[in-house]
Amino acid sequence: MRLLTRQLQCALDLVTLSSAFVLAYLLRFDFAIPESEVRVMLVQIPIVLALQCLALMWTGVYWFIWRYVGMNEIKAFTKAALISALPILMMRLWLPEQLQVFRVPLSIIVMDTVLAFGGVLGLRVLRRAWDEGFAKRYRVRQTNGNGNGHLKPVLLIGAGRAGMLTAREIKTRGNLNLNVKGFIDDDPQKQGSVINGIKVLGTTKDIPRLVRELEIDHLVVTIVEGSRRDFRRILDICKAVPIKVRTIPGLYEILQGDVKVSRIRDIQIEDLLGREPVCLDETSVKNFLAGKSVMVTGAGGSIGSELSRQIARLQPSQ
Repeated sequence: MRLLTRQLQCALDLVTLSSAFVLAYLLRFDFAIPESEVRVMLVQIPIVLALQCLALMWTGVYWFIWRYVGMNEIKAFTKAALISALPILMMRLWLPEQLQVFRVPLSIIVMDTVLAFGGVLGLRVLRRAWDEGFAKRYRVRQTNGNGNGHLKPVLLIGAGRAGMLTAREIKTRGNLNLNVKGFIDDDPQKQGSVINGIKVLGTTKDIPRLVRELEIDHLVVTIVEGSRRDFRRILDICKAVPIKVRTIPGLYEILQGDVKVSRIRDIQIEDLLGREPVCLDETSVKNFLAGKSVMVTGAGGSIGSELSRQIARLQPSQ
């Protein structure tokens, strides 16, 4: 099955790469390619496609899972584009006139490289978008089938990395019964900014007003490294509204295996008494992980990918 899927991916890439090359020629000649140039194009296209496919294979693109392609994978596509364009450019500059038929015009090289690798990357982005949309609709149908179709409006307190990951999970999962209305953050530079399509609506001082205006059901604290004083201050503000407050566990809890992926939970007394001093003993964790092969299950999700990044800093062998 995996082999069949990879063959289908290669076939789609070939169609995209060849279409990009033809489109580059059409753009160069204003969609009226002379007959002599058509013959030249047909000679050049197998060479160009072979170089581009080899570049994609060499940079590991065909090992990517399409539905998990993100910003980190763009570097591989950019590298493949440069690697494939370089020999074509060298052929253009150094081949003698007798081999003119193999010399791809510079404008074609530029346009084809952009169109070709933008196209193969676009295929994967569309696959991810479709997969996330389908998965979300499926979870929503499952949730609605259980009679829990009403989405509760919530605000996320903290527009940092943890807030971004939480917002992404809520949007993609679709079965958490939550509708994120916005972020709350005290950083003045973040006011009015948009993260994952969700706007930072104000500071903690604006919580009472926003709760009334947006009819918020509860708030979720996504500050994983906040001090106890800040945490207590936020709870006091919410208590005065009054509004229910929930939170997500810190990264240390996830690494220690104390929580499940469904991480939004009610406030616990430990959040008030022990949130600040509890932290990872990085030296011990590094001694445990350094030089070893580490498997992260569910690495395609927000938490799994973040764990992978954190563990990579501790120098495992792979």
